[in-house]
Amino acid sequence: MNAVWRVVVIAFGLIVAAGAGLVFLVSALASADFGEAGPEIIAQFALFAWLFTFFSAEQGLDPASMLGLLIASLIIVPVAMPGALVAILAEAFGWRSLTLYMTANAALGALAAAAAGLYDVMNLDQTAPAATPVESRAVLVMAATGGVVGLVYWLVAGRKASGFLNRPALNSPPPGP
Repeated sequence: MNAVWRVVVIAFGLIVAAGAGLVFLVSALASADFGEAGPEIIAQFALFAWLFTFFSAEQGLDPASMLGLLIASLIIVPVAMPGALVAILAEAFGWRSLTLYMTANAALGALAAAAAGLYDVMNLDQTAPAATPVESRAVLVMAATGGVVGLVYWLVAGRKASGFLNRPALNSPPPGP
């Protein structure tokens, strides 16, 4: 029964943390402090969403459901997936550190932004042009969003991580002398 309750707490913590991360991400993009990057990212998303729904309607698919799928996937990938990955690993090994939750989620959030093409992480030879301030701000916002997700998850569920991979099996013999 304890394991079932822990799964419920983990799921609830992930839902609350993803919601907090989404609120933070949207407010950061809409903020005037973010500069010109927020409206540019929102405009690029709107253009992509319009093209996505146009071509899905051309294929005979329901445009509204495809747009909902697109929006849900764009919420889940940068906000919820890094938090879920860190939560699963931390729960499995019993890691309870707030610093771990925040830094791991921030790093994964920045990597999600880089994987989405917002920033060229592998520009080691400096042949490509340097990142624009818009790209740098987008990666910083994604890293900060990951930090918020990590903090909220730790507050809800992370402080009591069980570490089921670290516990000895119940049927194993006791250690020898």
